[in-house]
Amino acid sequence: MGRYRAKRVIVKVLPELTLVFWDWNAIYAYPEGSQQGYVFQKWHAPRGTYFKAWKPFKRRLMKRKQLTFAQCCQLADHYGILAGGAVGRLDFNKKAVEIRYGKWTVKGVLNDM
Repeated sequence: MGRYRAKRVIVKVLPELTLVFWDWNAIYAYPEGSQQGYVFQKWHAPRGTYFKAWKPFKRRLMKRKQLTFAQCCQLADHYGILAGGAVGRLDFNKKAVEIRYGKWTVKGVLNDM
């Protein structure tokens, strides 16, 4: 039995924030007007915390229509998710991507970014 693998990277664009659901254990947040990115991750989380912490946190970020970086940090604190500064840019080259903006969804593969 294999692990779940997402078909594509999901990029959710909000008015004050851009969220990148990179893989099953990392979500990157880029506040509008800031050069610094942040990562919410479960890389070192204890075993068994996926369903009681990570899944509801990820679902809330995915479903909310209006969200600020401060609200993301409050949700992370509520669920006990680790957050830190992200260094460098994500490499989207030849990755399947789904961009969500309001009611619009664009799916495709990014080349030469």
